[in-house]
Amino acid sequence: MPVSVVMSVYNGEAYLEAAIESVLRQSLDSFEFVIVDDGSTDGSNRIIQQFARNYNNIVLIEQENRGLPAALNRGIEQARHELIARMDADDIMMPVRLERQLVFLEQNKDVTVACSHVQLINSDGRIVGESRPELPPPSSVGRFVAFTHSSVMMRKQDVLSAGGYRDEFFYAEDQDLWARLLVRGCRFAVQPECLMMHRVHSSSISMHNLARQHLLCELVHSNFTRAMAGQEELSLEEFVAMKARRPFFQKTGDLVEFLWQSQYKKSSRAFAEGKWLDFLPSIGAAFALHPVRTAKRVLSRRAGDEQI
Repeated sequence: MPVSVVMSVYNGEAYLEAAIESVLRQSLDSFEFVIVDDGSTDGSNRIIQQFARNYNNIVLIEQENRGLPAALNRGIEQARHELIARMDADDIMMPVRLERQLVFLEQNKDVTVACSHVQLINSDGRIVGESRPELPPPSSVGRFVAFTHSSVMMRKQDVLSAGGYRDEFFYAEDQDLWARLLVRGCRFAVQPECLMMHRVHSSSISMHNLARQHLLCELVHSNFTRAMAGQEELSLEEFVAMKARRPFFQKTGDLVEFLWQSQYKKSSRAFAEGKWLDFLPSIGAAFALHPVRTAKRVLSRRAGDEQI
């Protein structure tokens, strides 16, 4: 059962060469590598073109900048194989990643989406933590999608049948897709092997859009709960209006949760980059907001499990 690796690139030249090389060094004998250049204006296209001239399994798709959801949908639609392995332009695949995930999904044919354990690395490639996801029951209304997007291998037909990624959920497009797959009865699994290295750094797209990401994740969870109860999903505008009508104590709780998650995420990025003047106030704020929760996460060194 062959595999297609799908990666979207937008101005990712800083780490792109290392990311591509890690894919090309896979132990799996045969696979397709679909790279969507989403309108990059830096040297990303030149780097991809150089690799594409030397490796015939690379398929380069070029388009105007349309955002990550649209780029991923195009890559998945044009992929030739049923199994899709996600990859990001700043991450690193372990050499056996594709081979091991392929074996796992062949042995678990009822699983639609499988993720792996992940090492967290900083901008210099130094290991600073790990992510070992645990999936709660499918009916859970809590953090049901706390894993690294680029560690996923999934079945193409199930993803397309669910409608793929949605543009309006950019910055939470993965959680939105997982929620819709869960509603359709698809099964998720965690493969307990470390098969990816995920780069955490303050220049990532999500770090510059924490407020919107948090709001969209709240909407995803709300719509998941509604769908499981047989209700229609809310638009972002309807959800914001509903939140505005909540009692004061609920609004305060929502604000504290957002502040804690954003401060903890900022502190983990600052720690990874050795930016101690940024780290200390962020981790201090996180401790002030949720001391026990912060202590548990710091001691476990599992910063990557907290998705917002």
